Amino acid sequence: MKSLRAVVAFALLLLASGARALDPQSPCAIAGTPGYPSPDSAPTIAIWQGKDLEQGNWHPPSCTGWSAESRSRLIVTLSGSFHFDGPMSALLARVGTISALRSIQYWSTTEKKWGPLSNDAFALTGPDSKLRRPDFLPSELVKGAELYYWEDDTRTGPAVYRLRVSESAPERFMSRPYGGSGSPCSSPARFSRY
Repeated sequence: MKSLRAVVAFALLLLASGARALDPQSPCAIAGTPGYPSPDSAPTIAIWQGKDLEQGNWHPPSCTGWSAESRSRLIVTLSGSFHFDGPMSALLARVGTISALRSIQYWSTTEKKWGPLSNDAFALTGPDSKLRRPDFLPSELVKGAELYYWEDDTRTGPAVYRLRVSESAPERFMSRPYGGSGSPCSSPARFSRY
């Protein structure tokens, strides 16, 4: 079996404190900051506060979909990599199975127990939650694709998300969800899980 290295990276916009690191760089066309650790290492987490971003005159790269005038109060990045034995199409089939989000468990530090991440989730043919369809196929997860899904998050409630595929290659897949938490689909998500 061919071992593929798939890379997962996403940014969280939160309101918390953190540590100064190199300015954040989205892995659009260059290597991202922080870099990707080896598959056998822990994920890399970096935190930038608004004052650090202002001092560095940081502006989000255009591929993020954020306004160039965006003034973030905090950016947290998490990057990692993992081994996957199988073809990229098998991994993309898992990514496209939106309905499986309801089976993902997480540890709630507030409630001190395991619970579902989502009450329900399904793919959509457009930005309307009434346009339900089967899960996405690997052939739909191509560079430039804009796909929609609905999720009833156990913490924030139901919302429609737009998923933009920014890269899809044999060794790498990148996507960015937008919307959710009551914001329109054209707004970057406040919390991204992909």
